[in-house]
Amino acid sequence: MARTKNYALRGTLNWQPSEDLSIILKGSYGDSDPHAIVPRAEGTNPGGLNIAGNRETLNPDYHEGSTDKSGKSKTDLSLANLTVNYDLGSYTLVSVSSWYDGNYSQDTDTDGTSDPLVSINWSADTDAISQDLRIVSHYDGPFNFIAGLYYGDEDVDTNVLHDNFFGSAVPNAVLPGQAAAVLLSNGTFGQISRLLDVKKETWAAYTDINFALTERLGLNIGLRYTDDETTRDHLNYSRINGGPLVIPPAFTGLPVPIETDPRTEGTWLPGNDTGIDAPLIPPTVGIPVWTHGALTKESLPDMSESEQEFTGTIALDYAVTDDILTYVRYSRGCLQQRPCLPGRRQGCLRGPGVCRRL
Repeated sequence: MARTKNYALRGTLNWQPSEDLSIILKGSYGDSDPHAIVPRAEGTNPGGLNIAGNRETLNPDYHEGSTDKSGKSKTDLSLANLTVNYDLGSYTLVSVSSWYDGNYSQDTDTDGTSDPLVSINWSADTDAISQDLRIVSHYDGPFNFIAGLYYGDEDVDTNVLHDNFFGSAVPNAVLPGQAAAVLLSNGTFGQISRLLDVKKETWAAYTDINFALTERLGLNIGLRYTDDETTRDHLNYSRINGGPLVIPPAFTGLPVPIETDPRTEGTWLPGNDTGIDAPLIPPTVGIPVWTHGALTKESLPDMSESEQEFTGTIALDYAVTDDILTYVRYSRGCLQQRPCLPGRRQGCLRGPGVCRRL
């Protein structure tokens, strides 16, 4: 349990077909495949036990835990980056193209006992590309600049499955506070599937300007305009592999259980037209029935949000000596760049990283 297993590969190809043109291709792959950590549970219901009456939660040791399944956490990332530099004399034209594909999954027992009460399987797949095109000056005088354009596109698909949700009986439940757990237990609730897809598209234009006011005094100004559009293009919450809703005699006082809803599966989003933000209509409101509609793979309508913003930074730096630099900086929504020492200002021009949004 809680075993770690990691490995990674990376490589670089450097090609310079002419004195003015250089091409660098970098690629990497990383994989992490450990066993999930077993949670430690303590019982808070009568007798110091959990809701299912499991004695494993009675005064457990600090490093002691139980599980009904051994889950794993897995992450892998593939990344490629192509950088092309073309020397134009007083300028360098730089193109940086990037791509990555990441996958994450976590299959864990989260209730800390051998009862199938809460078990969640998380997974997310991410694909992204970006393109940065900029021009960098190489003037001999006190003034130099970077100006560029940036585009990025990211797609994240998330799939969360509550594999077990009160999959066992809960004889140690306390009524009426845990009445919902009793109604949903012993496999009645089944599994919960949550699907969410989000896309983000970014456009940006930026510049970074350096002035050497004197040999030791420098001025830096960075400015960036960013246009972000984020779209939720799929959202679906469903119940699957469950059972009908049955009211036990303890709730009604009748000698036999009463079935109030025969449905074993359904979709809340979209599908819940009851106006009640709960998996079922609670007994305090009316006859308990599922609030979901028929099972569907359809999604709620797409939802988009866009944001446009100017961000910037301005700084003065003064080199007391070649090894001691003092500076004052004001930034609005920007990451700070590396301060520049005399004679090394050109190396501080770092393009989009100088003034990218936090």
